[in-house]
Amino acid sequence: MKTLAILILLGAINLSLAQDNEAINDIKKISQRYIKLTEYAMNFQVTMKGKKTNKPVINQKGTVIHTNQLHYVNYGGNITLIKNNQFISVNHANKLVVYNEGEKQKNSSAQNMDLSGLLDSLFSQTAQFNYSYLPAKEGQKKIFVEDTKRGLYEAYAITFDASSYRLLEYTYYVNPDSRQDISEIQITYTSESLKPETNSSFYKLSYYLKGTRNKLQISDRYLGYRLIDQTKRRDL
Repeated sequence: MKTLAILILLGAINLSLAQDNEAINDIKKISQRYIKLTEYAMNFQVTMKGKKTNKPVINQKGTVIHTNQLHYVNYGGNITLIKNNQFISVNHANKLVVYNEGEKQKNSSAQNMDLSGLLDSLFSQTAQFNYSYLPAKEGQKKIFVEDTKRGLYEAYAITFDASSYRLLEYTYYVNPDSRQDISEIQITYTSESLKPETNSSFYKLSYYLKGTRNKLQISDRYLGYRLIDQTKRRDL
């Protein structure tokens, strides 16, 4: 009986390791998909659930566009546009436009929009995580990733298309011991286009600013907004 119990235990361990490896490989494939894409546009919705009720307290929709020439995000009353080495952030609530430029600024801001970077941490530190599969709809897979260090987030869930590895949903489970009022953050990617339209005027820097490089001003569309030119480190 003791030998049988040991064999059952070893079998369970091997099964768990095999499942871990499969999940890690699946996450890598999702990441690789977005690394290889030279351009895409995605609409998404962010739902945050309250800790006390576990019901949605925030629902916001957004758009992200990525090409070799630009990165664009419109979400929560804020717009971020990176084109060439120039960066613009628009905050409608505070009527504020921030301008900066340079390769370092471009790379730093682009990383915040990088879906592959969002996933990389979940397979680059495998000793920190436990992986399992949850039930999913037909044609989909759902991976549950438990963080054994239990920082701000105690776990994550990734839902994706089982054939194309297109990301469908990414969920953060907030550590209940944290001081956050939120229990869960769910990002649902509602649509995706691999040939985004980028000719509209609001994908151009001139939509937000006018004037010359030495004398930038707010465009007529944003009259009443304050401009912070971080290349000069002073308010305009």
